[in-house]
Amino acid sequence: IAVAGGSLDSDREVLIELKVYLESHNPTNGGMYTAWKTEEQDVCQWPGITCTPQRSRVIGIHLSESLIAGGLFGNFSALTQLTYLDLSRNTIEGSIPYDLSRCQKLKHLNLSHNIIEGELNLTGLSNLE
Repeated sequence: IAVAGGSLDSDREVLIELKVYLESHNPTNGGMYTAWKTEEQDVCQWPGITCTPQRSRVIGIHLSESLIAGGLFGNFSALTQLTYLDLSRNTIEGSIPYDLSRCQKLKHLNLSHNIIEGELNLTGLSNLE
């Protein structure tokens, strides 16, 4: 698991980890994350990724309708500036990892139209709108 950092390079490492995770859980069908070219340094160009205007940090992940199945990735909090996360309209199942409650800057979270069960702990998400 990547350690929370403070640069676009550390964000890139987490996104590569996310891509590997998604591809390992979805070997046949893949969404827009399959177009993420890990050899490209500029993750701000990757489909579904939004960066700050200065292109210094990742602030958004939009992977709605991306054919994601299985459990939810457990290291979103390493993207320390993440404010927007949309994973709606997939077939994500199981419980929500505690890690998600550590995404303190998150303002928008959409997990609708998935197969999520269990307790939803939003204690650390005080900035949700």
